[in-house]
Amino acid sequence: ELPDQEEEDSMVTLIVNDRLVTVKKGLPAKTILSIFCQQNKLQYPVYKVTVANESEPELKLFRAKFHLDGKNVVGSGQDVKKAEMAAARKFINNNFISGENSPQAEVQVPNSKKTIPPKQVGKKGEQEVNRAVLVQSA
Repeated sequence: ELPDQEEEDSMVTLIVNDRLVTVKKGLPAKTILSIFCQQNKLQYPVYKVTVANESEPELKLFRAKFHLDGKNVVGSGQDVKKAEMAAARKFINNNFISGENSPQAEVQVPNSKKTIPPKQVGKKGEQEVNRAVLVQSA
């Protein structure tokens, strides 16, 4: 067996918003989104994060929104990272929203972290299930 064949088998090509992206299988959604932006020469999205029920920790819910390539997506989670990952996953799965949906009782969360170059993003322990496998490399 050739090492190149093994590498090809671990790659997958996805169709996202009518564009192709080829990535390694099993990458986290935000990493795939970053590669999608690089391969299609798009600017990386800026997440706008809001929080609902801020005063009640057990009910706190973060929502991350971004606009990319003419589409809007929103994801939610129990912390900022989970909300951003959910939004990225929705974009990759072509699950876009129409119009601007702005629920009440949400507070803007300041973006305090530095921008991390895509090569440094992702942990081996993260397991994202990608259901957008539409075209598999031969």
